[in-house]
Amino acid sequence: MTTESLQAWLIHKTSIGDTSLRVRFLTREKGIIDCHYRGGRTAKKHNSLQPFTPVWLSINERHQWFYVNRLENAGLPLLLYSQQLSIKSHALFSGLYI
Repeated sequence: MTTESLQAWLIHKTSIGDTSLRVRFLTREKGIIDCHYRGGRTAKKHNSLQPFTPVWLSINERHQWFYVNRLENAGLPLLLYSQQLSIKSHALFSGLYI
């Protein structure tokens, strides 16, 4: 079991089971990784997970699977339709493609 701390961007999340999430992150070190986030559907954790949000995460790698150990927001999410921080035009298509 290997534990690493990474800076990442949240790309996508899907529900699995009653309390867990399958979360996809874009990291500089490992590229796009899929992680299992146990307890990620609780109200406190689920509300902070929005697409295109920068996060700091600590992951455990066990048998070629990644598990989120700790996750913290590292900044404001890039809002798709806001006037201040927004993804527009070609950047929006690139973000959705990832």
